[in-house]
Amino acid sequence: MEANPKQMPLWLTIWNQPRKTIQYFLDNNLDRGEILFLLAAFSGIDRALDRATRQALGDAQSIWWILGLAIVFGSIGGFISLYINSAVIKWTSGWLGGNADYRDVRAVWAWSVFPVWLSLPVWVLQLIVFGTDLFTTATPRMDQYPVLGLITIPIDIFSGIMVFWMAKILIFGLAEVNQFSKWRAFASILLGFAPLALIIVLAVLL
Repeated sequence: MEANPKQMPLWLTIWNQPRKTIQYFLDNNLDRGEILFLLAAFSGIDRALDRATRQALGDAQSIWWILGLAIVFGSIGGFISLYINSAVIKWTSGWLGGNADYRDVRAVWAWSVFPVWLSLPVWVLQLIVFGTDLFTTATPRMDQYPVLGLITIPIDIFSGIMVFWMAKILIFGLAEVNQFSKWRAFASILLGFAPLALIIVLAVLL
């Protein structure tokens, strides 16, 4: 028998009972206010740090400047993404027979990035271990201590698990609030973002 979300930590039930947990959030007004804004902000900061790493922004900027930009503009980007992505998914869910209102879809999107909270301590660990190497093309610390490269393996595995977790929460949550199947939820996500992904790919290739 499955445990009631009220009887277990929500960070655990949102993994193994995402539909029930999302409904619990909605029933207890955990779908609005500062909670959603914090979730959106942390999601944006995480994406901003990841982008800074991939683009080696440390080659031109100090680590403190990068962190400041990530916190300020990452938070803003997180808010914007929350509202735009929720509107897109609300629209495409409606095409497939979904009956959720915008507020419920926004709550699902916000709570789907909950695993990002667990990734923030990982960012702190990486900053301590790798320092500026995290954001630069040259990696003198890692070159001096090659064993540090082994740390990236569990971090990459952890990141993959977090992505899977976020996708599961989003799909199951959309299925719950729209009262349709997980496959329709998955299709509504594809309908919403596949055209955008295609445009980006074409822009890069052409």
